[in-house]
Amino acid sequence: MSEPIFYRCILPLPETEAQALLQSHDAAYEFYREVRYREAFEQYCRWYAETAAANQRDLAQMQREINLFGWLNPRSDKSA
Repeated sequence: MSEPIFYRCILPLPETEAQALLQSHDAAYEFYREVRYREAFEQYCRWYAETAAANQRDLAQMQREINLFGWLNPRSDKSA
């Protein structure tokens, strides 16, 4: 039969049992913190890859377009 709730709440745990409980809590906390960090990093990497691909597509499209600014400004590329 289990102990009454009064004894479990009022009396402190033995030191070795309390240390084991705190160590397991700390390990679980560190594990879930690492999981959150890795998920956030993975999400950032996906965003970065998507943004880089979009920027490369935009650059390729801009390179195919006519350079109207160069036509309108005769000094734009000739001095370099």
